[in-house]
This record gives sequence, structure tokens and C-alpha cells, in this order.
Amino acid sequence: MTTTKTYAKRSDTPAYRKQWRIERHQGRARILPTDEVRAHVLNLMHNHMLSLEGIAEAAGVGHMTVSRLHRGLLKTMRRSNAEALLAVRPEDVRPNGEVLVPNIGGRRRIQALLAIGWRHQDLTPLLGLPSANVIFQDGQWFTKRKHDAIKRVYDQLWDKPGPGGVRCTSRAAKAGYVPPLAWDDETIDDPKAQPNLGLSKPKRGRPTKGPVPATDAQLEDVEFLVEQAYKWDAITERLGVEPESLERLLYRKGRNDLVTRAKNMDHRRRYARAS
Repeated sequence: MTTTKTYAKRSDTPAYRKQWRIERHQGRARILPTDEVRAHVLNLMHNHMLSLEGIAEAAGVGHMTVSRLHRGLLKTMRRSNAEALLAVRPEDVRPNGEVLVPNIGGRRRIQALLAIGWRHQDLTPLLGLPSANVIFQDGQWFTKRKHDAIKRVYDQLWDKPGPGGVRCTSRAAKAGYVPPLAWDDETIDDPKAQPNLGLSKPKRGRPTKGPVPATDAQLEDVEFLVEQAYKWDAITERLGVEPESLERLLYRKGRNDLVTRAKNMDHRRRYARAS
């Protein structure tokens, strides 16, 4: 015959029942809503760049409890935990926790690389982390370490077509992913920024009166220099612009062909000499 071992609940102890009666008599609820506590934790994270682990450690509250609170999954919690978290000040948290940053910039960079033919199986070993997880993860934050890794790989690959080919780029286009040239480096991390896909169709009719826009003037300069067989590096140096900025401008003007012709100028010259 087997015996079942029973464990006494903490709420069954005389000390717990006594404390419960005292708090009830004082009108102090044991369970509190988490709105104020969550707002305080989010303030510590976003405005002071403190980690969940550091906040939980400083408060003496379980990390899983603080994590569920951060994700909005905890609607009520014990008064003791709530008071402990509300008492945490920025100077109470150890500075060695990982800093959290918005993940939208990292997500956009990975989506942009997918849009030019890079696949998750290509990106994951380069990043040292699963690239798909960044796109599909819950929440709006991840560690700065992940952000820096993604930015490093993005800066290396943004102008290099990936090995995935048309199948990969078509799938990315259906998912709404835009290529790197649609983003400005200064705003890709801004949640309010929108991609610039350029004009879908050239404008027709007579040109408007007034000065020619600077971007149109640059386009005409590039067209002229390409016709004069200038190489890409020589064009950007002559115009005094960054190669990435000029390539982004031509993409938005629908003139990627000028970039291709200029970058292939050396190859065409060598071929002409050889023949």
C-alpha cells in the first residue's frame, strides 16, 4: 500500500492566517493590479536602459514574474512583489545587465537583406543568432548585442545580392519586405520612419517651371558621366557624394541601370582591350 505525501500550504500556517487577518482589518489588499508596477518597470528599462534581470535582482522578485509583467501577461500580483518592484531605483540596479534597445531597426535590416536574396540559412551563421527569431519575436525590444551584430552584417551585405535568387526575393516581396535602398541609414531605426520606394511611374507632361530639383540635376549628371564612360568610383568622387547615397537616389528614381553600367565599366574596358 502506497502512502501519498501531503505538503502544507504556506497559507495554512498560523503566521500567514494571522498576517492575513491584520492586513484585512487594515484594508490592505494582498493582490494588486499591475498597471502602476509595469509602468515603473518599463520606465526603468526604456529611460534608464536597465535589464529585466537587473531589475528583478534588485527587487528580490523572480525573473519569470518580472518577464511576464514586462510582456503584459501579468494583470495582478502579490502586494509584496509590487511594493518591492516599485521601490527599485535606477541606482539600485547593477550596471552589468545587458542593455535593451528597440528591435525595429534590426528587424528591418534582416527583412531588407531577405529582399535582395539573402536567406535565413545564410544570415544565421554570420549573425551568430537565428535571424528568423528577430523577425517573429514577441515584444519591441532586444539586446544591444543583437542590434550591433545585425547592423555589422547589414553594413557588409546591403549592396550585395544574396544567393537565394528570384525565389527568395519574390517570397520577400510578397511578405512586404523592402530592400536596403528603400531605407536611409539615419532613420531605419526610427519606428515612425517609412521606406522610400521611389516613383512607380515616371511623371509625364511638360516640366514644371522653376529651378530643377537637386535630385533631378544629380540624375542628369550621372547619365552624362555614364555616357562618357566614367567608372562608378569616379562618378561619386566627381559629384562629391557618398556612393551609398547616390545609389539609393538612383534606385528611387528607377535608374538602377546607371549603377550597373558604371560599376561594370572596368569589365567592359578590359574586354574591349582584350578583343
